[in-house]
Amino acid sequence: MSDILRAQELKANGERIWNLGRMFNVREGFSGKMTSCLKKFFTQPLTGGPTNGVKVSEEEFERTLDEYYTLRGWNSKGIPKEETLKKLI
Repeated sequence: MSDILRAQELKANGERIWNLGRMFNVREGFSGKMTSCLKKFFTQPLTGGPTNGVKVSEEEFERTLDEYYTLRGWNSKGIPKEETLKKLI
């Protein structure tokens, strides 16, 4: 098996694992919008490293979370779409 095929297989397996974990959480009653941070994350600036002094707004976090869900193939509630799950079979 070539390195490219092996890498593609590993990526697909990782996607399966990630989506399976998400579906477990959905089954147990966790919705995607429960993905959040402590309020202090939005009110206190980060300390140390290259992001020292940076504050993230709740709006920016929500926008980024929506973008993440789209990239994952999930709906706006963070639930994997049917077509996403079908392609991982």
